[in-house]
Amino acid sequence: MSAMVNILMLMMLIIYLFAIIGVYLFADIKLNPPLTDLNNFQSLPKAYLTLYMALARSKWNDIMEALSLEKSITNDCIDSPTYQDYVNNGHVTVGCGNRGAAVFFFTAYSIIVSIVFLSLFVAIILSGYFSTN
Repeated sequence: MSAMVNILMLMMLIIYLFAIIGVYLFADIKLNPPLTDLNNFQSLPKAYLTLYMALARSKWNDIMEALSLEKSITNDCIDSPTYQDYVNNGHVTVGCGNRGAAVFFFTAYSIIVSIVFLSLFVAIILSGYFSTN
């Protein structure tokens, strides 16, 4: 039982650390679908919720693509926004995404979380096996 709790707490810690990194990297990116007021990286609780949804593989690739959008004809954004740009836009984020950072972030997140989930399932199976003997 303690192995499951330890791995579950480790998984929560990993999601928390990735949420902090996500807020640092993606907080100023303009909201494009599927990024919404609830599903984004503008604050730590919202980032945690977004990563928890990505943990369940719920449109994580769409979120990664939205965080990767650079300045183009269809995406009017500012490469390095300042606070004044944020104020001038009515307190709405206006930053452009970074493809390399988004791909690396979600690839690392997917690999690490998959390893932790695999460890969690192995711990549950071994716990059930050794508790019956």
